[in-house]
Amino acid sequence: MFENKDISNFFKFYNNLHEKKIQIFKIQLFLHENRAYAWKIKKKYEELFPGDETTFYYESPYFKVSSGHFLKRSDAERKKDSLKVNFPDCFIIRESINFKSY
Repeated sequence: MFENKDISNFFKFYNNLHEKKIQIFKIQLFLHENRAYAWKIKKKYEELFPGDETTFYYESPYFKVSSGHFLKRSDAERKKDSLKVNFPDCFIIRESINFKSY
């Protein structure tokens, strides 16, 4: 049977794991002050790449559309290069996220 110390250590380990942040790379497809135009870019991406997840969000003063979660910058670079034909303004961004959400 577990002692209180063992249970306490387990919960500390579990909480640390879920609060841990990791660095990922995403591809910023587009940013613009016009919400409708940014939304149109999101829909275009989803039509071209139906299996990929996109994120649409607002950071004053821009609406932004991003895609992907890459652990290696080189993987993000390859994806970005393939997107340049349809999304010439795309670029790579670095972000910290919780390990749990990855």
